[in-house]
Amino acid sequence: MAQDGTGWHRMAQEGGANATARHRRLTAWNEPQRLAAGESRFLSFAKVICHCSYDGGWGECIAMPDETRLAIATPHGVVRAIYHPAEGATGAVVLVSGALGGVAGPSGAYPALARRLQAARSAALRLDYRKPGSMNECVYDVDAGLDELRHRGVKQFAVIGWSFGGAVAIRSGVAHSDVLGVATLASQTAGADAVSRLAPRSLLLLHGTADQVLPDWCSRYLYEEASEPKRLVLCDGDGHEFSRSRAEVVQILFEWADALLAQ
Repeated sequence: MAQDGTGWHRMAQEGGANATARHRRLTAWNEPQRLAAGESRFLSFAKVICHCSYDGGWGECIAMPDETRLAIATPHGVVRAIYHPAEGATGAVVLVSGALGGVAGPSGAYPALARRLQAARSAALRLDYRKPGSMNECVYDVDAGLDELRHRGVKQFAVIGWSFGGAVAIRSGVAHSDVLGVATLASQTAGADAVSRLAPRSLLLLHGTADQVLPDWCSRYLYEEASEPKRLVLCDGDGHEFSRSRAEVVQILFEWADALLAQ
């Protein structure tokens, strides 16, 4: 069960490289044609396979009719993403994963959340890093994703990050005035010091109390460092992938993002 928690002060520094060696990913992207910087092009995919588990299991993300595969050209290289458009959407959520990248999120929560958002007329972008584990490069990738969505008519954003991606999301949120809020899932604290400057943007922190990769005091610490508006949700007995409370986590994230983008 997830429950709101009150923060307490404890220093926590956990690097994204602490993911186990078993955490691997394989993404079967088609190679894009040459693109000019700032240009994006739809790609043709038969299947995208991405790892979404810390326990050695593999998950598959099959191409769906409500998704578009994007290649966003930047001066630093091509950023690949899965775009979930919504007709007339002026709000969108950008979703990023942990230190080894991927587009599924914990226990495959991101595709489910993206489709919930689509049904509520908000767009979603599940973004894969060019250089997973490199903080500055991953923040750059989120910047490129936000810029791509702006060119598609989106006016306001929420950014959601899991594990290492929590710090990426916080740093990205602070840097952009049109990002209304940041949500993190089992975030690390390393690289997330900007959380103290996130307000007045909304902050939602979720963490499993049995997380063996990044303990829940990481999110407790971030909660203490942040200013209002903020919320900490602890998922009792759950681990780094939120496998026990996946449906509840998706619901909490959806309600938060939907309310935020409706402003």
